[in-house]
Amino acid sequence: MIEQGAIMTEPGLSFQLGQWQLGLPDFPVVLVFATYTLLLVCTVCTSYLSIQRLKGRPWRRRLVSLGNISAMLLIAVLMLDIQQEKQQRSELYLLTPGFTTVERNSFSENDTVLALVTKMNAQEELTLPNNAKRITNLYPISSALESNPSVNILGNGLAEKQWQELRLISQQDFGVKFFPSELGSGLIDVTWQKSNVIGQRVKVSGSFQSRSDGLYELSIIEPSGAVLDTTVVKPNERFVLDFVPKASGFWRYNLRVESSDVVLYEEPVSVYVETPEALNTLIKQSAPSFETRHVQNWLSEYGNQITVVTQISREKHLVQHINRQSETDINAPSLSDEVLKAGELTAELLQKTDLLLMDGRAFVQMPKEQKQLVEESVNQGLGVLLILDETLFNFLQTEDTSLSHLLRFDVTEFDSELAQSSYQSLINWGGNAVDFPIPTSPYHLHSETADALAYDNREHPVVLNQKLGKGHIALSTISHSYQWKTAGAELSYGQFWQMLVSQVARRSDKNRWLEQPRNQSYSVGVNYRLCAKVDNEGNTANYLTPTGTQIDFAMTVANIDKSWYCGYFQPTKAGWYQFRLSEKSELQDSIYLYVNSDRDWMMANAKLNHDATLSRVKTSEKSENTPSYKPFNKLPIGLLLIACLAGLWIERRNWMR
Repeated sequence: MIEQGAIMTEPGLSFQLGQWQLGLPDFPVVLVFATYTLLLVCTVCTSYLSIQRLKGRPWRRRLVSLGNISAMLLIAVLMLDIQQEKQQRSELYLLTPGFTTVERNSFSENDTVLALVTKMNAQEELTLPNNAKRITNLYPISSALESNPSVNILGNGLAEKQWQELRLISQQDFGVKFFPSELGSGLIDVTWQKSNVIGQRVKVSGSFQSRSDGLYELSIIEPSGAVLDTTVVKPNERFVLDFVPKASGFWRYNLRVESSDVVLYEEPVSVYVETPEALNTLIKQSAPSFETRHVQNWLSEYGNQITVVTQISREKHLVQHINRQSETDINAPSLSDEVLKAGELTAELLQKTDLLLMDGRAFVQMPKEQKQLVEESVNQGLGVLLILDETLFNFLQTEDTSLSHLLRFDVTEFDSELAQSSYQSLINWGGNAVDFPIPTSPYHLHSETADALAYDNREHPVVLNQKLGKGHIALSTISHSYQWKTAGAELSYGQFWQMLVSQVARRSDKNRWLEQPRNQSYSVGVNYRLCAKVDNEGNTANYLTPTGTQIDFAMTVANIDKSWYCGYFQPTKAGWYQFRLSEKSELQDSIYLYVNSDRDWMMANAKLNHDATLSRVKTSEKSENTPSYKPFNKLPIGLLLIACLAGLWIERRNWMR
């Protein structure tokens, strides 16, 4: 009978009684119960016979019955698998930076205490308990988990990258308990675009966390010390600051927090600014316009090679070349001005063109074969931007199944009263907005498969971008963006067209690095994964450290089609790192990463570690640290059984005499 408080650990096979765990023999259950039944029957029979035999000797009869019962119980106990719980259970503790002061002798001798000292300060290392083992990587944790089903984490916890690495090397499920440190004041959840092109606005957003009330002034400081943007926030309030880098290169700006003219915090905001890659651009227009004039001027400022084909009569076109010559530039497509003057496009020309810009009327007037040629070129990677006008709107209302794949847009006209009025719009895109209104075409754009690149102030899409094969075709109702430039908003004008070109124009076929997430930051001592798209195995990769040392970067295949290769690196110094991808010694692509020091963004990193560890706690196995047992020594029971059997044998022998 199981006493109250006993816990069945495996129904019908074992049960726990206090600090003891009793298990049945490792035989079929039927055989085990048959054995115990036989043992009980034998005990009853021998006891009955001894009572009959010793009727006149009550004390001797009682001793013999007690011996029989004791022998039966001892045999039954010897058949059980008896385990005794160890007096103390061992726990696995991991101390991470930020843990509260721990009494040096607060852990038991049986506990395994690991201290990840990679980013601990001197004060934290001094308060480590006596039995703490200092570690600098995660492999000792994986080894300790082999004998512990869960880990207790104290402090800030582990970063998401560290959790991924631990799961990779441990190859087992384990429970996680987290005793987080209390976060102090500082900048948290701060993000910005790390890589930009000239003229692109950099937006820095985040929160300032503080336990003290009051107002705090946040500023972006450029390397020369000048203030680029500033704002005032309350504790735990979101902020947004922006600035425009003035030149290409590697720049380290600073995000400063002040209160009562006292600088409280200053964190680095690293930005890499590059010149946009030169494109081969073809502008085909039915008549000269201010819009295309300003676009070609803006494109030419960044070294783009431009050809402008303008219709001047029914069958004649004017051809202009900017930043290239018609047939002598080896980097330009093979052009035939005579063909272009006739308004015709060739497959070779479109194959080497990155962006084709046309007004609606120029597109509609093209022969059907030319339209189909444009569609084939888009499938092969060409980017096309069409400016919607009345001619194109009427064309889209007709049934033309041959272009059903190219022009997958639904366009509807505004009501007649609104359409006849001057329709002014405030344009916004990707968090950017221009306060100066411009006219837009009075049409609604719809598509279930296209992406909206820009909206008006009524939240109507004004630019839709449709992916087709390897290329893109975009439809825009904006034909007066030049008014931003003439009104003094040159920066907004450049940002708008930079966005359009980057989204629509042909993507480079060169091998390239995978773009890093906006919120990705890099710190010394952490393992990071970088991937690149590689078309063949003849590529090599390396990186330059902040001191200029070149180190080979080993990568392995990351997917089935062998087009993506990935590798790991662990930075040891703060500063700029350049990762280079080459083919036959020819540089294909580079990315630049800034690695922060241990003292940069401490509060932001602590918050990220908190979030990553709390998320891991929610998804971890809910396993408690189950007690461990040791086999019970049955030798005393065996000796006692021998003594009982010997006594019964002696009594029986004496009675027979």
